[in-house]
Amino acid sequence: CTGTCAEGKCSGGECKMECKGNHSCKDMSGNAGGDSTVSGLTCPVSNESIGEGQGVKLDYYGKTYTFCCEGCVAKFKKEPINYIKEEMTCPVMGETVTKDVFVMHNDTKYYLCCKSCLSKFEKDPEKYINKK
Repeated sequence: CTGTCAEGKCSGGECKMECKGNHSCKDMSGNAGGDSTVSGLTCPVSNESIGEGQGVKLDYYGKTYTFCCEGCVAKFKKEPINYIKEEMTCPVMGETVTKDVFVMHNDTKYYLCCKSCLSKFEKDPEKYINKK
């Protein structure tokens, strides 16, 4: 970063970097900056920076998430809704999911919008798991 970090954002000069944690910096556009080992990825569970070519990947409802370690993957699988920032939609009907309607499959919690979708998902989970 050029300038100084103040409350998570750099100040001074033309700095367009956002400082995370121990002052490793990420360009606001998602490109690495400052430390060339920073990939611009942040673990959705721990919020730690993930270095280039590092991390553990998991596909969940058609989107690939990258985590800093297997421990964070395990936490995510138990309660994904706590770590996904965008609205989640039911892979069966496309409606917004509810935290109260879910099924566990291969040690991962999958949310659905209603109980009728729950029975459809349980009959053929692979049909819906990576549906975008």
